[in-house]
Amino acid sequence: MAQKSRTLFISHSHVDSDAARDVADEWTRWGYGVDADFRDKALLKAARDQVMTPALADHLRRIILGCKVFVFLVSEKSAQSGWMPWELGLAHGAIGRVHLYLLQANALEAFDAQGCEYLRLYEDCTFSVDNARVYL
Repeated sequence: MAQKSRTLFISHSHVDSDAARDVADEWTRWGYGVDADFRDKALLKAARDQVMTPALADHLRRIILGCKVFVFLVSEKSAQSGWMPWELGLAHGAIGRVHLYLLQANALEAFDAQGCEYLRLYEDCTFSVDNARVYL
């Protein structure tokens, strides 16, 4: 089990913040270092105020690049997120280890309906609450 801080980054929609916090707390108890916007004061304020600046985007980029694994929380509502695709593209190109965590079994269908079929590229590295501990 990983013991280093900043091992995982959780990308999530603001509408899934409670679920993302629950996941982060659980994975932290398992011994993983977990980063997410709600664990960073500047990013938390930006999310609350709905204001992102180039400096904050660069700060977010540095946090994501400091992680070994990027986890994209997929829900029926996260297909509406404007920032998650940006984070995903950055992580895919820079980290390489991108994984989808399904909050609902049919969550990928919402992305398909939005024309975001690119998430299907990651189906072989998709996991859920049922197998997260084994998968990570």
